[in-house]
Amino acid sequence: MTWWLLSLLLQFPIIAPADYTIPITNKYSDCSDLVIDTVYVIKEKRKYVEVEFLLKNLGQSNVQLGGVKRGFSDDVAIQAHFSGDTKLNKGDLLAGGVYMGKLGKQLSQGEAIKGNMKIRLKRKTNYINVLILKADATQRLVECDEGNNTAHTILRY
Repeated sequence: MTWWLLSLLLQFPIIAPADYTIPITNKYSDCSDLVIDTVYVIKEKRKYVEVEFLLKNLGQSNVQLGGVKRGFSDDVAIQAHFSGDTKLNKGDLLAGGVYMGKLGKQLSQGEAIKGNMKIRLKRKTNYINVLILKADATQRLVECDEGNNTAHTILRY
């Protein structure tokens, strides 16, 4: 932008009328909030680990876990990641996942459902001993709080 155009724009400030009010609406007033409440290791072998988790809806609206399309493309997904710490970062390794829609369940407000998955440990190293699960990994839902979607457990092998 040249200097003369910038000086021209600065001469005419934009002022809103005094009676103008900004409408404040809360688009999250009736939203869902999926959290992974607990993660349990059921079976841990050298080649795989089986985990069980509790998926809970803390929001004010019901959550349909299965989508309307045929297949899994719009179902709620839970992803598992191998990590060196308890926070999910971009460098963490994807370990597996499961679609919750195949259960055909709707979670009401405050309701929880158990799920499980079997994860191969082929990609895990000795320095990556934390398994992090992330709810709504495909961002299908509008949630009240997107920051509480992960839970973790420490692996022995």
